[in-house]
Amino acid sequence: MIHYYTPEPLEYGNLDEDDKGNLRAFLRGDGPPPPPSETINDDADGVNGIGMQYQFIRSMVEFTCFVCVLILVLVVFGVTLAKGQTISNALPALNAQRAARGLYPLLPAPDLQRQAEYESIVRAERRISGHLPGGCSPGRAEGVGMRSGADPYGRNFIACYTTTRRHRYAGAAAAVNRRGQSFYTLILR
Repeated sequence: MIHYYTPEPLEYGNLDEDDKGNLRAFLRGDGPPPPPSETINDDADGVNGIGMQYQFIRSMVEFTCFVCVLILVLVVFGVTLAKGQTISNALPALNAQRAARGLYPLLPAPDLQRQAEYESIVRAERRISGHLPGGCSPGRAEGVGMRSGADPYGRNFIACYTTTRRHRYAGAAAAVNRRGQSFYTLILR
């Protein structure tokens, strides 16, 4: 059984009939504001008590709506962040590092690049700082590295085999996960 709340009769204090009508219309939401506060009873059972309850309920509803919208925005934004990793071809940055050391540049190989990007993404998603099982399948050697700061373009590429003289073709990738950690993969042939 549903029980409906019925407020106790309002005490209007020293209001005349016109002011009482205006006050009733205001409380229903379709009239002018009540007369000055000297004519309104300030006790908890009076008009101000009901008005304060209404304001409290209204503020709670507004706050609840705000929290719901905030949660919705955070959920949508969090999903975007989870899918929003950055991945880049780090071979130009790696070749710049090699040129600074007087080494020849490594030549790009599309199959090695695809594998390096894939492994960097997997390592970033799972936060694996070492090698993946069965890694470097199209290549002959693999170097991996990890940095705690975000480096989406691989400018600070760190991995094994970056100064190799035995390999000519390479794929190099840098991936940044949502925690801001950078994962580097270098695959050589």
